[in-house]
Amino acid sequence: MITDSGGVRRLRDKESFFDGLSSSWHRENRLTSRERELILSALPPGEPGGGYPVLDLGGGTGRLTEFLRPLTGSPLLLLDLSRGMLSRPVPPPGSRIQGDAHRLPLRDRSVGLVFCYCAFPHFDRKEKVIRECQRILRPGGGLVILHNCGREEINRFHSAREEVIAGDLLPPLPAFRSWGGASGMIPERLQNSRECFLVRYRKPVP
Repeated sequence: MITDSGGVRRLRDKESFFDGLSSSWHRENRLTSRERELILSALPPGEPGGGYPVLDLGGGTGRLTEFLRPLTGSPLLLLDLSRGMLSRPVPPPGSRIQGDAHRLPLRDRSVGLVFCYCAFPHFDRKEKVIRECQRILRPGGGLVILHNCGREEINRFHSAREEVIAGDLLPPLPAFRSWGGASGMIPERLQNSRECFLVRYRKPVP
């Protein structure tokens, strides 16, 4: 968790910001057919989670969790910083967790897949989040970071928004390659195009 006073303040400001959007978020941000296709194409081969829980990281009201539910027999976990976002019930067998992505409240090697959809720019210490995902993933588990447009469009959009998220930008792909290597994750797919931004890692099996 970010422990400096400025970091704590940023977390609180972001929590408040997304709380304010939560009442209409699910209704206004339903997954389109194109987004569903993108998500399916980004999933690692095999059953999502492989019997271990699947974590929807920064998942807001749970639109990704709802989509993944019929695709896996694994338990589903929805984690978000915003209590307002999490106030919407998640279809069983989903569980809601309010928490900070920089310090995930989950055990080592307890998760089969971490999927972060349209949320990664909002994490201040991005390499720390990747390291936390590596920690909680089982050997052979995967981390997917996906956006439904390219990095340039994402960064233009956030830069023009309210101050609290104006600095929430996606770094270039070489940064993700470097972070993956430093955290012990294998980069399997790295893509930045007009259609999507995708980073997929796999935790190696000893």
